[in-house]
Amino acid sequence: VVGSAKNVILLIGDGMGLEHLEAVKAYYGLDSLYMESMTDRYFEVTTASRDSEVTDSSASSTALSCGLKADNKTVAFIDGQNVENMSEFVDKNNMNMGIVVTEKVTGGTPSSFASHSSSRSNAVNVFDGYMSSGVDLFISQYNKDTLSSTRENTIIEKGFTRINSVADLTTNCYSADKIFATDTEFAGYGEEGASLKDASIFALNYLKQKNDNGFFAMIESSHIDKYSHSGDFEEMAEEVRAFDETIKAVIEWAKQDGNTMVIITADHETGGLVYNPGDNFDDDLFKTKEHSGVNVGLFIYGLDENDFKDRTIVDNVEIGQLIRAYITNYKSARTLICKIDRDELLQELVRHYLFD
Repeated sequence: VVGSAKNVILLIGDGMGLEHLEAVKAYYGLDSLYMESMTDRYFEVTTASRDSEVTDSSASSTALSCGLKADNKTVAFIDGQNVENMSEFVDKNNMNMGIVVTEKVTGGTPSSFASHSSSRSNAVNVFDGYMSSGVDLFISQYNKDTLSSTRENTIIEKGFTRINSVADLTTNCYSADKIFATDTEFAGYGEEGASLKDASIFALNYLKQKNDNGFFAMIESSHIDKYSHSGDFEEMAEEVRAFDETIKAVIEWAKQDGNTMVIITADHETGGLVYNPGDNFDDDLFKTKEHSGVNVGLFIYGLDENDFKDRTIVDNVEIGQLIRAYITNYKSARTLICKIDRDELLQELVRHYLFD
């Protein structure tokens, strides 16, 4: 790996397979989606977990967060031990971090980015991990079972500003030390301003102004998986289209920033969707209600041309490893530049003292 980036944004379409993309393009009469046409490189991704050819979200998110294979149902936890998750890596590098998901905050995908547990079902462990992590921003769908009155009190005690509507996330919130926002209507398009696109752009602006050390953001369109499990094609298609609009807004933001890498992928495929031209756009396109082991897509903006060179297929752990490498390379380069600048300054002072 030779590339580097100050900021890294990972967008995950939960359950979004390659056939999902083909069907959605046909449904809306599109030649291509933004994620396909405006990113630098495209790959397919293998997603098997350590103990199964068909992964679940927590094992896949462990691969993306930690760069390691884990068993299904586990959260950044391998062979009885916690492994360094993304929030711990980011904190070690003095960066900021945000998590934006349209599902409940303790869901399988976000969990491995900022917590640890031997079981993804243990919401207590996952939530407690969040509260002790260095994550600056959580935005999720409201879930009353996850956010009991005790946990609401804990959120405030841990220094988070509690916000109950995505529409209330404005520049007035930039002064908040940490933010924990939920919304009952939060989805891809959402209702009353509770869209993934709006929440994502707020998150990026908020994280950027926190300090100058860079940030990592994980953004998930969670309902693609939900509607694929239930076999609801039209709702799934709407969520994929909204996710693509979010991706467009994020990449435009990254272009303006000039030092941000954007990675788009899926944790796994859901529904075994198969689309052939001329098929009816209905629920019969789904062949199962569960996850499948087929490859998913990977689209990257800001990838160095020498990385993954001559590759068409990568494994999901390589995405997690790539994120860490790009951040590490950027930090190392900045340290070297600062050292060179310091050494040149000292030399100039010596010359001035001796000869001027």
